[in-house]
Amino acid sequence: LNHSDIASLATGYVRGTGINAGIYGAHLVNEKSVFDYYAAGAFGRHSFDLDFDRETIISATGDYTYFGFFYGAGLEGEFQKQDTKLFQS
Repeated sequence: LNHSDIASLATGYVRGTGINAGIYGAHLVNEKSVFDYYAAGAFGRHSFDLDFDRETIISATGDYTYFGFFYGAGLEGEFQKQDTKLFQS
């Protein structure tokens, strides 16, 4: 459970729960290069009830649900084809 107090611009609350998890791995291709990868996901739900004190009080209430999936891969190292270096990180 997450709870945040809104300080200077509004009074009220934002409350919610969420999870973020992932995996990471790496594989040695040869003595000079590594292939690495990751995948992660996140999801959660939050609600809010805020009052903005202006000439008239502006109230904002609601909730939102979010989700996402992230992935990527990389190749690190040095590769040479004859006399030309192709990639180096």
